[in-house]
Amino acid sequence: MAEAGGSSHAGGIPKGQKMDVNALLRNLRINESDFDDLVIDEEVCIDEEPSLLAIARVLTDKSFSTPALEETMRYAWNLAQGVKFRAVGDNTFILKFKCLGDWTKAVEEGPWLFRNWGIVIKGYDGYTKPSAIVLDKLPIWIQIHDVPEAYLKPDILQNMAGRVGKFVSRDTEGVAEGNYVRVRVEIDVNKPLERFTSVIRKGKREVFLVKFEKIPKFCELNHQDVAEGVGVEVSAIEAQEEQEDVQALGGVMASSVLGIPPMM
Repeated sequence: MAEAGGSSHAGGIPKGQKMDVNALLRNLRINESDFDDLVIDEEVCIDEEPSLLAIARVLTDKSFSTPALEETMRYAWNLAQGVKFRAVGDNTFILKFKCLGDWTKAVEEGPWLFRNWGIVIKGYDGYTKPSAIVLDKLPIWIQIHDVPEAYLKPDILQNMAGRVGKFVSRDTEGVAEGNYVRVRVEIDVNKPLERFTSVIRKGKREVFLVKFEKIPKFCELNHQDVAEGVGVEVSAIEAQEEQEDVQALGGVMASSVLGIPPMM
């Protein structure tokens, strides 16, 4: 991002500080007479269909090669037709797809990774300022382990998953290879990951371990205490140890192992 030189006059940017365009606009003294507006006909403004546009942000503050990102994502998405990337700052890009199938795969599937960094991507209407769009929700698959049959009711399961992130869907087509339920949720990349969810029944707290599938690296953004790579392998080992403690202690005593406040 460009930086302005030192200045002591009103509105100047101190040396070493990044320019915040929105902040500058808010501080400007603008009168109605200063405007000479261009009136735009929305029907002819955008060449591409808005349904084929998306906006994406790579979850890192580090610099990287845009061509490398384009090549990686074209391979990961396995597109039927092409896609164009336009950089709009802060590792954020406007994407222009050529067919709805490619757009749907890129926007609704995932999570997608670039060099193990997560990519937040969502549909874009083509008119909103890119800087005004908040890209901090990442859809991922989680596993909730050892869930009793009675808790598989949609309302109960959605609320259990909602302790981890915003519920999106449950995997009812895939074949689970273990004692867990797969649920897709949206997590806030600025918040710590939730390692468990819990239910209280008949005054007793039951704790259920949560594992994350294909979790990307974004610890430099939310300052989580997570190992480099943020792989399922790291959390799975710790979760297995916690699961053994839960099974050994059982009931309310398991809460102390996971650092959960005991029931009073």
